[in-house]
Amino acid sequence: MPHQKFQSANIKPRYSKGQISVFGINSVYPRPPWIAAWWSAAFPGFGHMFIGKYLHGFVLIIWELVVNSMSNLNMGIALSFQGSFEEATASLNQEWALLYVAVYIYSIWDSYRCAVEISKNHSLSEIEDAPVTPSDVNFFDVVSLDKKHPWVGMLWSAFTPGLGQLYSGSTVVGTFVLAWWIFVCYKAMAIRTWLYSFLGDFSSVTAIVDWQWFLFFAFHVRFCNLSGVCISE
Repeated sequence: MPHQKFQSANIKPRYSKGQISVFGINSVYPRPPWIAAWWSAAFPGFGHMFIGKYLHGFVLIIWELVVNSMSNLNMGIALSFQGSFEEATASLNQEWALLYVAVYIYSIWDSYRCAVEISKNHSLSEIEDAPVTPSDVNFFDVVSLDKKHPWVGMLWSAFTPGLGQLYSGSTVVGTFVLAWWIFVCYKAMAIRTWLYSFLGDFSSVTAIVDWQWFLFFAFHVRFCNLSGVCISE
């Protein structure tokens, strides 16, 4: 018996539930707006990636890396944690720091707004009951909605950020996160820092570590969480 074809298979829905392609898998799914805003407050761009707006997230993450490094913001934060407030103030580039404020606030506001709108679109797509193609086959890849476990994606991201996204089928996101990870590791001298730490040579660790870039590793947990969220949806 031939497979039944939906009458609306050739009609583009007004409110799509999701999209599967060689570039990745994305879906219109309701996320709590306050969580999106919280991630944007922690690191601009993460809130947008949480709700599936990856292009906005890429732009804001690159902006964060550039402006944060030019303003020495992370270095100021690290010195403040050590109680060296005068050194923190002296290390901060105020001209670049002023550029940080407007986009930072926009990132929080826009991620919250988009999360609310996506929840509305999800309700409308459920009413319309638009079909979702469960697979995509082309010259470069075979992508399908097979069963994956969120904890496996989170485990791979814990080892190396980006692998969890590749496991979940998000090729572009995984490639971007892998490139981000390699670049930050290089700038922060992270591999040599971890090697000296394993050997117990902590004096060499403090001598070579670049705190301006090393503080970006605090958001390693975000990529673990993101891979789990992508799979669970």
